Amino acid sequence: VSGMRMLEMKDAWAERQQDILARLDRKDRERYQRLVEQCRAIVRTDEGSSVGEKLADLKSDGLNQLLGISRKLLTLRSRIQETLSRTRSEDLQADIDQINAKIAAEKEDSPVRRALQGTLEIQQTRLANLNKSLENLKFTDTELDRIEKQVSLIAEEIAVSRDPEQWSVTLDGVVKSIQGTSRWVADNSALFDTMESSSSSVDIFQPPPRTGIRQ
Repeated sequence: VSGMRMLEMKDAWAERQQDILARLDRKDRERYQRLVEQCRAIVRTDEGSSVGEKLADLKSDGLNQLLGISRKLLTLRSRIQETLSRTRSEDLQADIDQINAKIAAEKEDSPVRRALQGTLEIQQTRLANLNKSLENLKFTDTELDRIEKQVSLIAEEIAVSRDPEQWSVTLDGVVKSIQGTSRWVADNSALFDTMESSSSSVDIFQPPPRTGIRQ
C-alpha cells in the first residue's frame, strides 16, 4: 500500500512538472531544462558530506527562486511572442492613419465622426498595448539571460571555494539581485493570470513527499 501511494504521488509530481513544461515550445523547454540540470548539479556538489547536507537546503531555496522567476518569464515571453505573431504595429499604425483621415473628412457633429473616434481610440489602445508587449519582451529576454549567467556564476563560485559561508553569501547576493525582477513580476501579475498557482510551488530538487508509512 505504501509503495502504491508513493508511486501515485510520484506520478502526480511528474504530471505537475510536465504541465509547466507543456506551456513552453520545444526550444524554451530545452532552455529551461538546461537551467534545471545546471541547478541540480550545483545542489549535488559535495553530496553525502556533512557540509553538503547542511548546504543542500540553502542552495535549493535560492536556486528554486531563480527557477521560479525563469519559469514565469519564459511563459510570459511565449505569450508575448504569440500576440506579436498575430498583430503588427505597422498595420495598426496604418489603420490609425486611415481613420484619422476619415475623421478629418467628416463634420464636427457627425455621428460617423463619433463612431470613427471610438474606433480610433480602440486602435490606439491596441497599439499602446503592443508597444508595451515589445518592451516586456525585451525585459524578459534580458532577465532570462541574466538568470542563466547568475546560475553559471554560482557554479563557478562553488567550484573555486570550499567555504559554505562564502557559498551562502554568493547565493544571497544572487537572490537579492533579482528582487527587482520579482517586484516587476508582482506589479505585472495580470500578465500571469493564466498560470496556475500550483505551478509555482513545484520544487524540482525534492522527491515526491513521503507518506510517513514505513514498508
